[in-house]
Amino acid sequence: MKKAVLAITAVLFFCSWNLHAEMSDEVQVPVEEAFSACDIMGSYLGGDLRSPILPAYDDSDVCNEKVFDYGKTSPLKITDKRVEILIAVNMDDYPGALCRDIKKIIELSDKYWLHPKTNLSFAITGILYGRLGKYDADKDNSRYGKINIYDKFISDYLREHPDKIPDYVVYFLGDEISVMHGGHAGGVYLQPEVGGVAVIPGGRIDLTHIYGQCGYDDAGKNIISNVSIGGECKNKPGTPCVKKNGVQICVTMARSFMTSDIFIMQAITVVHELMHVFGGARTHFDDPNCAQVMGEEYDSVMAKPIDGPFDSRFQEYAGICPYVFEKLRTTYGVDQ
Repeated sequence: MKKAVLAITAVLFFCSWNLHAEMSDEVQVPVEEAFSACDIMGSYLGGDLRSPILPAYDDSDVCNEKVFDYGKTSPLKITDKRVEILIAVNMDDYPGALCRDIKKIIELSDKYWLHPKTNLSFAITGILYGRLGKYDADKDNSRYGKINIYDKFISDYLREHPDKIPDYVVYFLGDEISVMHGGHAGGVYLQPEVGGVAVIPGGRIDLTHIYGQCGYDDAGKNIISNVSIGGECKNKPGTPCVKKNGVQICVTMARSFMTSDIFIMQAITVVHELMHVFGGARTHFDDPNCAQVMGEEYDSVMAKPIDGPFDSRFQEYAGICPYVFEKLRTTYGVDQ
């Protein structure tokens, strides 16, 4: 399976997307879901792991081991057809990162998009926590196919654990594009190669990105107003802000599916960037190329009622053209 996935990713597409500009403000009754906390795995990091953005949980929820390893029998397994993922977190970008939050993001991705659309599930092969310093663009040259501190962190681990080479890497890293848009595609380069693998497709995602944030400073960290400022709330300054899920958001988005959970934005981005691996750059739901490729099938999809708790068709398909989900099913042999 890994060979099939890697063959598709001979060329990596670096896509960033702006969900805030795409998602509808139409309201939807929020869906609540309870998730169990992760077990404590040790005291590798120590110190204060809190963040002013992430909600405050009990210390017992902090998963602070260097490698939190589910192994091949991930609790996220739903079927034997699985997309194996390795997760990496830069703790210097996200000092408040909690194991339960990482797991919850992947569970939301599975629940709302990957499994309903493909009958596949994510299987976590490991969660790596590292202190790599605050994100530094000068150290990040992965777009040129060269190893950097961020790729080296994963490359070193996989050389020691070649059996853990995943299909896809989810990297919680606070680079400029992720912080601005929520996430983008970005492969991880392995040097030297591990088991004949030179690059693994992946997505870089901002762990603390707030969908519909309202009244925050330019860094998006501190609340400085009770109404929207700048380009917040779809460029509507003066929109009242409300508190929800421990953060402040636009009142017009308070009952949107996208604000039903604080980590919905991260969950939808995980799936969105994965789909680009199989469809390429021009596979956004609203790209004219989508309707052209699908033909009459596109009209058929658009004529159906919107599935699940979503406010729009765009949300239902994670901003990706529907045919790409079929390509994923075919690649993994779901119907075989």
